[in-house]
Amino acid sequence: MQLTIEKEKAQAMTALNQEVKDVEDRGRMKITSQATLEQAIEARKFLRQVREGVEAKRLAMTNPINQALKEIRSFFKPYEERIETVDSWLSGQLVDWQQKQIAEEAKKKAEIEQKIAEGKMTLEQASKKVEKVEEKVKAIPVRKAQVLRITDETKLAREYLMPDEGKIMIALKKGIKVDGAELFEKIIPVNYR
Repeated sequence: MQLTIEKEKAQAMTALNQEVKDVEDRGRMKITSQATLEQAIEARKFLRQVREGVEAKRLAMTNPINQALKEIRSFFKPYEERIETVDSWLSGQLVDWQQKQIAEEAKKKAEIEQKIAEGKMTLEQASKKVEKVEEKVKAIPVRKAQVLRITDETKLAREYLMPDEGKIMIALKKGIKVDGAELFEKIIPVNYR
């Protein structure tokens, strides 16, 4: 198969080179009279024919590849969707767990601070306990991302009415106040690749 493709490619290149050379030869003219004007018009017609021929040959070679690519993508799409569904669910679980751990960490830190204030714990003891609490929260790799949330569409300026979330996001990141929208941080699990 590879040999056939290479042979067809070589034949196509030879033919195309000749056609393009003919176009170049005919196209290098200076219009100085009615006769050369008519020659230029004919040269343009020839050029269009060659252009259409090149396009037809290109499509003849690329259409089967594009069709095969479409079929391959179609074949894998249901599997990718199923994987994405599971990944999305697991990501949600990771974020929920992380949020619980952060809340627990804040609660334990507050308890430690209270014990220090009451004199029931030394700073050294508190430091060790805080380290243990923080280690537990850092177990899941996450990152924070700014995500747009439209809080009140009725307050959006006219230019944002068909909420162009990308445009609103850019404006908010630049520090421009957009009534009816805000940026908030969302915790997103990081891939383990």
